[in-house]
Amino acid sequence: MKIQNKILIGVLPVVFVGIIAIGFASLRLSSSMLLDQIRQNTMLMSEGFADELNTQLVKYGRIVQSGAADILTSINIDDSFRAERALFPEFEHFVYTAPRGEVLRVFPANDALERLDFSSKNYWQSAQNGEMAISEVHDDFGYLAITICAPVLIHFSGSPPELQGVVCVALPTEKLFDKLSRVVVGDTGEVLIVDRNLTILNKLGPAHFGELSRADLAPGDARRDVAEAIVNERIGWSSYSTEQGDFFVSFAPVSVVDWSLVITGSLDELTADVAQLKALTLAVLLIALLLSGVVIFFDVRGVIRPVRQLTELISAVAKDDLNVRVEVDSQDELGRMAGAFNHMMERIQNLVEQLHYRLAFEDLILRVSADFLKIHQRDNIDDWLRGVLEQCARFTRADHAYLCLIDAHSENSDAPDVRHFEYSVDLQATAPQRRWTREEFPWLVAKLAANETIFLRTLEDLDAEAVVERAYFESLGVRSLVIVPMGYEGRLLGCLGLEACSEAAFAVEDLPLIQLLEEIITSAIERDRVDHELRLHRNNLEGLVEERTDHIQAINRRLRREIEERERAEAAQGESEQRYRTLIEQSVEAIYIFDATSREIFETNEAFLELLGRANDDGNGEVLALKDFVVNDPTVTDEALANLRQQRAIPLTECTWRTREGRIVNVQVTASFMRTGARELVFVVARDITAQKMLQAQLVLTDRLVSIGTLAAGVAHEINNPLAFVIANLDYLNTELGELFAETGSNARHDEVLHILSRTEAGAERVRSVVQDLRTFSHSGDEALGAINLHEVLDSALSLASSELRQRAKLVRNYAKVPLVRADVTRLGQVFLNLIVNAVQVLPPDRPFENTITVSTALQADGRVLVEVSDTGSGIGPEVLSRIFDPFFTTKSVGVGIGLGLWICHNIITSLDGEISVKTQLGEGTTFSVLLMTADAKRISQSMHKIALTSRQTE
Repeated sequence: MKIQNKILIGVLPVVFVGIIAIGFASLRLSSSMLLDQIRQNTMLMSEGFADELNTQLVKYGRIVQSGAADILTSINIDDSFRAERALFPEFEHFVYTAPRGEVLRVFPANDALERLDFSSKNYWQSAQNGEMAISEVHDDFGYLAITICAPVLIHFSGSPPELQGVVCVALPTEKLFDKLSRVVVGDTGEVLIVDRNLTILNKLGPAHFGELSRADLAPGDARRDVAEAIVNERIGWSSYSTEQGDFFVSFAPVSVVDWSLVITGSLDELTADVAQLKALTLAVLLIALLLSGVVIFFDVRGVIRPVRQLTELISAVAKDDLNVRVEVDSQDELGRMAGAFNHMMERIQNLVEQLHYRLAFEDLILRVSADFLKIHQRDNIDDWLRGVLEQCARFTRADHAYLCLIDAHSENSDAPDVRHFEYSVDLQATAPQRRWTREEFPWLVAKLAANETIFLRTLEDLDAEAVVERAYFESLGVRSLVIVPMGYEGRLLGCLGLEACSEAAFAVEDLPLIQLLEEIITSAIERDRVDHELRLHRNNLEGLVEERTDHIQAINRRLRREIEERERAEAAQGESEQRYRTLIEQSVEAIYIFDATSREIFETNEAFLELLGRANDDGNGEVLALKDFVVNDPTVTDEALANLRQQRAIPLTECTWRTREGRIVNVQVTASFMRTGARELVFVVARDITAQKMLQAQLVLTDRLVSIGTLAAGVAHEINNPLAFVIANLDYLNTELGELFAETGSNARHDEVLHILSRTEAGAERVRSVVQDLRTFSHSGDEALGAINLHEVLDSALSLASSELRQRAKLVRNYAKVPLVRADVTRLGQVFLNLIVNAVQVLPPDRPFENTITVSTALQADGRVLVEVSDTGSGIGPEVLSRIFDPFFTTKSVGVGIGLGLWICHNIITSLDGEISVKTQLGEGTTFSVLLMTADAKRISQSMHKIALTSRQTE
């Protein structure tokens, strides 16, 4: 065997091992880099969709804010909402609420929404604080939707904005996620919108709103990755395995709300090309190994060069160079392997180009969408449409891009007419104008009228009946085209067309993106049309206003002449009426005139309105009638009016009226009858005698109380004399028995007798104390103001009320060190006794161990002394609290009270230059507070006056 053959045989295994190692290394490196590229592209896709949704939400938020800003200047809120909905039909309901959440207007009308309380909604509360708010998905409106709220603010110079209301717009989720639902991600992939709870929002239906469909998202770590991404607002990728296979999850945040956009699908489908690449590369490597073994035996030199070249190319592939090709001209196995490698690289490059193309098209859509939001800032959208068509044509490499609109003056509304928006790649050439009528192009117009997209990779794909259309497009040199109809709310507006002079210029995958571009252009055209109609309407309205203004001015001039003549004629009558009105208005008596038939008040004076506590127009513009204030008035009965028609006047009569606040007043009225034309009027003069009646009742009560006090003083005096005898005898008996028992020797029985005797003596002393207090409080005569010990007066009052107090509640004394107060001991004791007895009577009798009455004293910062009497009763209602110090007002049953206790307390404290007030809380209790002047308050006041004078002199 030759040395060369031995070398070849020895080198062969080394060559085989080297080729295998290089092949697998290159395969692993290239597969890993392709997977990373696919992962990055998927994350870019999810980020693009998330940005698009985020941009859409921001756009809606700005639209709602703009609508809220126009509310204050809108003549009719419904017309404003109707115009907004015409521009944005995806908005389902518009709600305008007051600053506290009451619904003021709903468009379209909805009874359920008018009764909805928005004050408890978080998104409404955010808008109430002056911020635009977007809610989570809810069914508050009867369907799944999100709510966009914006405050209605009014601005005044030099002050912060003031909230006038909140505008809430409901956006159904099925409209919000409509575009995303049409996105196709492979055969098994889908686009999902999830919230913080991982609820899949675009899968929820009305029947199972609120149920978490988390199992459809991802299990295990992938679920946790998505949850963390929502919280941290980051973009990411995750994969997981199940029994059905391997799956991926790509996610990106929607920053306006706490959502995340998730793209999920089969990982095997996504990496199918990579798997094919691995299989193909492995096959190529095996073929290379077989060919290398054969070629090495026959021609070492012929094999080494292609293998070295192939190795270099694989290394280049590992460095992301996909443009490399194997240059082998041989027809053997090595040549076929090189051809397979070249085919594999071409397919990989095509896949990458398609992905870049798709991402670039999506970037175009995003740019066009962003420019669409700025259209309202331009006077004409023609430039924007030309720019969109130019970008679309250059991107798709179309020879012509055009926009056809329906001819508004055509008799047939289905016949599209060409608008002047056309674009040609050859800027020097002029694209042919188009006018497609139903008579000339029946097949084409029928397709557009049926809202069908025309997609032709070649003219051979045209239907057999489209003979005219085939000849037309052939005459223009068109070989492939896409025509997308533009419809809005069931109306055909026109179409968007792309034409190329080469076949198969457009791919099926481009259709969803082209249709999305068509929707943006349709929205812009419709918005421009609505703006144009609004401008025409405004111009017509301004012309009509000018015409009506001239007409009104002519009428005003004629009326002015008539008014001047009438004023001269009515001047004399006005002077007479003025004298009559002055007499009535300046009268101190309450005067009113009413219609004898309808019983409605015809005229009143200020004294009458002041007596009833009403404004000139009754507070709300309503006509005041007799039934509004008359309680018992015999002068307004049918019998009295019949007599009044005959006698023409009735004498003074007492009756009762009710004021606006519900207070009953006593009045003396006299009435007279007068007739003016066909109208019968009654002239009534009334005098308020409520104070007089109260004074009479008070005098009666005072006489009764004086009699009771005199009787109590006499009874106390009669008891005091025998009581002194009993106490003296008990004291003597206690002393004598003590000495006797001491001499004879004390025992348990003797001690018991002495103990009982001591208790009897203490009881007698207690009786004497009660008699002394009774004599003190029954003292009559002139007031004797002096410096008194407040705590002694309180203890005396508590002593008189102790029998009833012990049975109803616990007593708590919180006495602070206070100075002497300036008051009359008898009258001040009467005040505190009334307050303590009232506090005892409001407590439930069946809970003596839970009820508490607290008597507190304290010295205030202004030098006055505070006394508080608190109870743990049921409190005082607001309807009673406003009248608690009125005379003869009581909530007690007949025989228990007459309603003068608190009124007397108020008069006594006020006469002492003090104050009395009440604080209450329903279900918790009531506290009466009394502020009294100290005995040296006059000296303190004089000292403060001197200090104030000194301060003013210093200044």
